[in-house]
Amino acid sequence: MPETLIKHALKTAATLTAFALVGTALLSYIFAITRAPIEASEAEAKLALFKQIMPQENFDNDILKHVVQVAPSPLLGNRAATQANIAMLNNQVAGVILEAVAHDGYSGDIK
Repeated sequence: MPETLIKHALKTAATLTAFALVGTALLSYIFAITRAPIEASEAEAKLALFKQIMPQENFDNDILKHVVQVAPSPLLGNRAATQANIAMLNNQVAGVILEAVAHDGYSGDIK
C-alpha cells in the first residue's frame, strides 16, 4: 500500500472520530440541560391527569411522591408490578390512582 493512501485513511479516520466525539459531547450536553425541564413538564402533565380523576380539594399530599408498587394480581389484570399513587387528605387515605395497562396493543402493552 502506498504511504499516501495510508495517510489519507488515517486522516479520514481521525476526522470521523473528531466528528463523532463532538457530536456525542453536544448530544450529552443538550440531554443534561434539558433533562430537568422535561422531567418537570412530565410531572406537571401527570399531576394534571391525576386532578382530572381526583380533584385537588380531595387530597393535600404530594401525590406524585406518595407511590407504592402493587404486585401482579389477576384481580387487577396487571402482569407486572404496577405503580399506585396514594392520595391523602388530613393524613388519611382519600384514594388510590393506579396506572392502567392495556395488554392488547399492536406492539406491546399500552400505558
